[in-house]
Amino acid sequence: MSGPIRRASIARFLNRTCPGITVKTFPQGWTIANRTGASKTAKAFDALLEAAAPHASVRAWADFDDLLVATSPSGSPEEFGDYRPRPAEEALAAKTVLTGSPLAAAHLRLTAFGLGIRSFDHGPVAVNVEHRQAPFRLLAVSGQVLGSADI
Repeated sequence: MSGPIRRASIARFLNRTCPGITVKTFPQGWTIANRTGASKTAKAFDALLEAAAPHASVRAWADFDDLLVATSPSGSPEEFGDYRPRPAEEALAAKTVLTGSPLAAAHLRLTAFGLGIRSFDHGPVAVNVEHRQAPFRLLAVSGQVLGSADI
């Protein structure tokens, strides 16, 4: 995720959904500290989600939808709205999740999706990211994102 505003928004979202850790930002990523004070850094979004997932308190997609709807939308336009994740190597029949929050900020929906596939639903699942210049469907199974597909 690029940009300090989105990184800070993701940190706030993780602080609400992952008790026991405190997530903060720095110019190239995030720091994750636990209650004992031990901390580590994550320069990549995937590394951040791997560190946060064991602490996730949300255990249902509907609960993530409720949190996303209650979160105010991003006040700034998406910087790279034409970006699409790499295509999945094969089409996969997957249950679509996060259907109750389609207008929530894309970066927070992707954060919720990443936590969910790592903590309680090993799929196959997919999330549609439709309200952007380049819409896509992100596919995941066994806690790993496989790639994107056309909606």
